[in-house]
Order: sequence, then structure tokens, then C-alpha cells
Amino acid sequence: MDNNLETLKKNGFIRQDKLGKYQPYTKLTNLSHYEIITFYNSKINGLLNFYYFASNYNSIRYVLYLIQMSCAYTLSRKYKLINFAKSFVQFGKRIKDPNT
Repeated sequence: MDNNLETLKKNGFIRQDKLGKYQPYTKLTNLSHYEIITFYNSKINGLLNFYYFASNYNSIRYVLYLIQMSCAYTLSRKYKLINFAKSFVQFGKRIKDPNT
């Protein structure tokens, strides 16, 4: 799992704070709402497909959680919401595009 976290950190999905905890991070605010959701869904589906046959399928839940929080953080920055929890309120628990 640490390798997955380092890969997410290197690719700009998360960052580490001073205490060493992982926090969501983003650089994708210039994309449209649909493109942001499609991008994050492709990353989540890729991970799920990769670990589908593995015996440690449950061990990637934290990684999937961080990717989902990164998506919510991206949308909250794009729409200037107070925090990423407001993204879940506005776009639903599964973060959907209101236009599609």
C-alpha cells in the first residue's frame, strides 16, 4: 500500500502534511466538471481492476478513499466551496455530474 501512496503523491493526487498524514491535493481545477469526474473514475476503475484478483483487495480502501477525497477537493476548489465536504452535499455521495 505504501507504494500506491507514494505513486499518488508523485502524481499530485495527495500530499503529506508536517505530521506525515496524507491529505487530498489537486492540480486539475482547469478541467470541466465532467472531465474531472471522468479522470478520477478512470483512476479508481484502474486500481479496482488491477487488484480484483489479488488477495489484498481490501487493503486499497484507504487509497480509494484518498482518490475520492482528492476528487471532492478538486471540485470544491473549482466551485469555490468552503471545504470538500460541501462537494458531497452539492454533488451527492458518489459525486455525480449534474448535467449527465
